[in-house]
Amino acid sequence: MTEAAGLTRFNELNKPALLRILMEVCQSPTWRNDIADHRPYADMRALLASSDAFLKGVTDIEIVESVINHPRIGSKNAGPRSTLEQSRFADTIDESTFEEFATLNQRYEDKFGYLFLVAAEGRTADELLDALQERLKNEPEVERKVMHGELAKINRLRLQKLVTEEILDTTFAPLSV
Repeated sequence: MTEAAGLTRFNELNKPALLRILMEVCQSPTWRNDIADHRPYADMRALLASSDAFLKGVTDIEIVESVINHPRIGSKNAGPRSTLEQSRFADTIDESTFEEFATLNQRYEDKFGYLFLVAAEGRTADELLDALQERLKNEPEVERKVMHGELAKINRLRLQKLVTEEILDTTFAPLSV
């Protein structure tokens, strides 16, 4: 599906259908409603800007909601969307690397109180381990800003893919009265 056709379909979906689809992008109910309520979008840039604008004012509670069902980076059971994003390394890492991810993820969660989130698509396991180790050095205020930026990147990538996937065209009914 072309971006223009996908965006038209995105704008036409009934709200409950769109909210279900948007769960694959971000778990935050407030974000999903905000995206759905600001339709129609003239172009992809407007859709992405709407997502970014919401995330600039996001609260800590909304961050937790946004990442609550994200799998841990480097986990064996990442789920379909995250598995695709982590595919560059997920099938090739050994058991000791899984254990290292698990240990570092737990240290991160203990320090910051939420899940380590990083835009993983196209990155290697070593790059992601390095990012996790570096971010563990951050102060909480700094890390919160980094985390917001990573969530924005992930949402942008997922929205762009969503608009061009056939699911928008084949699964749900258009807007109806």
